[in-house]
Amino acid sequence: MRGTRKLKFILSSLGTQGDLLPMLSVAQELAQRGHGCHVLGNSSAQARAAELGVEFTSVCAPQTNNVVTTEENFDEYVFPSYLPTFRVFERELSQGHQLVVVNRSRHSATTLMCELHRLPLCRVYLAPAQVRSFAAPPWPWQDRAQGRLGTAFKRYCLPRIYARFDEHPYVLRQLNAHREALGLRRIRSLEEHEQWTQHQLGFFPEWYASPASDWPRMDLVGFPLPPAVGTLPAELTRPLQRRGRPLVFTPGTGVPDVARFFAAARRCCELLGRPGVFLSPHHSAASSEVAGEILHYAFLELGLLLGSASLLVHHGGIGTAARALEAGIPQIVCPQAHDQPDNARRVSELGVGAVVERSQLSGEALARAAAPLLQSQDVANRLAVLSSSIAQTPAVKYAADRLEQRFGEGSRQPVAWTSRGHDNIADARN
Repeated sequence: MRGTRKLKFILSSLGTQGDLLPMLSVAQELAQRGHGCHVLGNSSAQARAAELGVEFTSVCAPQTNNVVTTEENFDEYVFPSYLPTFRVFERELSQGHQLVVVNRSRHSATTLMCELHRLPLCRVYLAPAQVRSFAAPPWPWQDRAQGRLGTAFKRYCLPRIYARFDEHPYVLRQLNAHREALGLRRIRSLEEHEQWTQHQLGFFPEWYASPASDWPRMDLVGFPLPPAVGTLPAELTRPLQRRGRPLVFTPGTGVPDVARFFAAARRCCELLGRPGVFLSPHHSAASSEVAGEILHYAFLELGLLLGSASLLVHHGGIGTAARALEAGIPQIVCPQAHDQPDNARRVSELGVGAVVERSQLSGEALARAAAPLLQSQDVANRLAVLSSSIAQTPAVKYAADRLEQRFGEGSRQPVAWTSRGHDNIADARN
């Protein structure tokens, strides 16, 4: 029966642009290899999907604010995606496709479809903080796990932290209503959805996060950074030619409250005597700043911009951090939520960046952190090694390779865990 049905990958990812772009890139690679691909996400990715030639369906509204409560996140983005997603699967299955699902979370509507229709599922981890671990929990819990009461924290507190989301009463009540409508049994924890996962991919390299002893078996393919397309605006390139490489500041597309962040950024530029580029759809330029040495944009391709920058100050999103590493420039991370504190600590431990906590954010604090990063030859050498490794690791291709090997026609054997493109990284850590 399987040989008579065409294989098609359904890739699902909600959230902001950084959550969607990796899935679109992998879908484009798979489509170029002749596989059917259909990406489900929010409407903000519609235009990019069209540019890449990837079949795309919007199943929820764009996420313009990712600093919300659990209830708000599920009410505004997750649960509204369920019925549109179910309809996509009905159409795809009615057309005789053999579906393989690739998603990012156990609460995704596509996970329910895997259970209902017995479909293979690959789970993607965009950041190491998303992998549950008691042996090496993500920051900031890692600090508590290693302290004087670390054993007690890991035994009693950490399980409750992980269970707090999986057993959230409001989420389970709404989720079970959808499950019952599909004829599925009620569950008591989102952890029960994990049994449908047949394979895992980590979208980061081993030198960024070595697998902990209790991580699930997964392939680490590297940072999925497709080549940037387009050109920089002329009004940006002219100041670059006149004043040199700017400092770039972005709080992330999903953070609407940006006034304090950019006030600190403005002061940092003044103290260091350097031009700045401010990126956010939630911040407007003052005419005096545009006429001076600070330019504002709602969005620019970091893959285009950072090669001409001297330093990046950002929120700690994994894709943003990876772009700075790719460009070989130092970074300052001001983490706020989610995986950002963990990414901030990893960048700092690599010796190529610094952390400025939100509670301590000021122009003076940013300038103090930036000065040694900009002046250090040791930092520059480390960055050169890491940038070279990223350039030699085509993560999007590796991800497509793994999906073909694991789920392609005639293949049902798991792919052994491997790490590639990590030569010379030990030198950068030392």
